[in-house]
Amino acid sequence: MDGKSLEPHFGGTGLGLAICAQLAELMGTRIEARSELGVGSLFSFSLSLKGGASHQAPLPGARSARRVLLVDSNAHSRSNLSEMLAALGLQADMASSGQLACTLLSQAQVRDQPYALVLVDWNLPDLPPSELLAWAKPRQLLNHSRVILLSAHGSEQPLADLPLEEYDAVLDKPVSPQRLRETVLRLERSEAHPALEGRHVLLVENETINQDVARELLESLGVRVSLTNNGLTVLVDLEKVIQRDGRLAKQRLPALL
Repeated sequence: MDGKSLEPHFGGTGLGLAICAQLAELMGTRIEARSELGVGSLFSFSLSLKGGASHQAPLPGARSARRVLLVDSNAHSRSNLSEMLAALGLQADMASSGQLACTLLSQAQVRDQPYALVLVDWNLPDLPPSELLAWAKPRQLLNHSRVILLSAHGSEQPLADLPLEEYDAVLDKPVSPQRLRETVLRLERSEAHPALEGRHVLLVENETINQDVARELLESLGVRVSLTNNGLTVLVDLEKVIQRDGRLAKQRLPALL
């Protein structure tokens, strides 16, 4: 071995398959292989699993103790979302109108019990969300809140017309339990790493799976990610690269070996 990676030329050393074989054995099964010259190889295993619960696991205690305000004029939507939040361990106060939301926000400030999350529907009949935020922010009612806009997919008002910069996240209706959980966790993680939120990072990586993992981790922290898979691209665009907030680069890229 000359120390150079075999992966760019031969597709890997088989370490991943060896790890998978050990994991399969730990679960009481084994990986089977079928191979045909000139066609390829098929690796498979069989495993009996118990059916899992359909509900979402509650969030960790530190998060589940935080207060939530749900603002939606549709009773059915409020009921569904409150059940999803409860499954995550989050108990929500509910408002059927923008005016009631203003009252609850004011009461929370007086009691020194601010809402950590505010979910607001884009189509409130009495007070558009942008006006609700314009009223609440000067009064410092949202200083400790992350605001999620609930936007109906395919609605008459295009999403592009909404002032999205005012919101910390956007969820399209119908909201799925998994999507809600992912959004709440992402906002919590970005809150834990405020120095990273909103930063623009250039990720230099030539392996697809590493690109996906790194991008997901960075985006979960509120980071905007640009991607390149070639070392020469970085050199060509060096003037642009040095203006970004950060760079995450793999040490050895094919074009620079």
